[in-house]
Amino acid sequence: MCMPKPAKSSEAFYQEIKPKFGDLPSLRQGKKADRKGPQYKKVEPRKGGQARSLLNPYIGDTNAS
Repeated sequence: MCMPKPAKSSEAFYQEIKPKFGDLPSLRQGKKADRKGPQYKKVEPRKGGQARSLLNPYIGDTNAS
């Protein structure tokens, strides 16, 4: 007596029909750049007055009307 073949799983079916593209090309465009650490300028702190706050931005501002 002949038994029917079991149905293929969806994964097996997909593996048969999926296209084969090969390896992806490299996106590198040359040698790696020699970069030093970040270059920050020296910033002097604010002079006078109280530091402002996002909650009350007019504290310490003498020009507020």
